[in-house]
Amino acid sequence: MSGTTMVPFHDDPVSMQIARDTYPKASEEGTFQYRKRVPLSDLQAAFTKAFDAPALDLDRRVVFIHGVIPSTKLPGSVASLGDIPAQVTLPVACGQIERVEQ
Repeated sequence: MSGTTMVPFHDDPVSMQIARDTYPKASEEGTFQYRKRVPLSDLQAAFTKAFDAPALDLDRRVVFIHGVIPSTKLPGSVASLGDIPAQVTLPVACGQIERVEQ
């Protein structure tokens, strides 16, 4: 079980819209790369509006990667959100967010 998806990593993260078809998809080798430049002030404003929260607090957040190929057979105990197939929402990896100085 995981918490609420807050900042989606797709073509428009500032939109805070989770349901979109523009998330990166893995290659046949199982790798993908996501890179998106977003003004931190825009992201902060959208986050505050969406969650009524004063700060992003990225040092307290994690990154989840969701999804397996649609034909993956999952046990009946795997749940999902609403009518979205579990193959789409299943968390498959998690990582800590770290500040990088440039």
